[in-house]
Amino acid sequence: MPYSLLDNTNLGIATSEVPAWDLATETKKAAMSLGTWIYTLVNGDQIGTDEFGNKYYRGKGRKLNGRERRWVVYKGDVEASKVPPEWHAWLHYTVDEPLTEEAAKAKSWQEAHQANQTGTSDAYRPKGHVFKDGQRAAATGDYEAWSPE
Repeated sequence: MPYSLLDNTNLGIATSEVPAWDLATETKKAAMSLGTWIYTLVNGDQIGTDEFGNKYYRGKGRKLNGRERRWVVYKGDVEASKVPPEWHAWLHYTVDEPLTEEAAKAKSWQEAHQANQTGTSDAYRPKGHVFKDGQRAAATGDYEAWSPE
């Protein structure tokens, strides 16, 4: 299992569970995560935490192109689709301040936010998909192929 520093930054340090061909990738991940962690300690003010445990920061003082720096430190896997809409708006300068807890509460018609499942075993697969039963329904005969005249 990869080592977790401060219980939210996955350093991805190589262990015996990591295949030999993937050690270079794991080393790069560890270096990037360590760099982000150090930068965050030195330059970041924590603004908040979302329901997934991701922590949001703004830079102390220094600006980039006239804007304060904003970033997220993910809990667990680094996956951008794990950022809820209210925090996405703040990260991308759509709003100046993070939305309040009251404003971030889901309406009765909204579903809970979830990360993009594409490429995982939880991804949507319709009937007949190779990873489901692999059997498509028989054609009904109501389809007529287009042919140019």
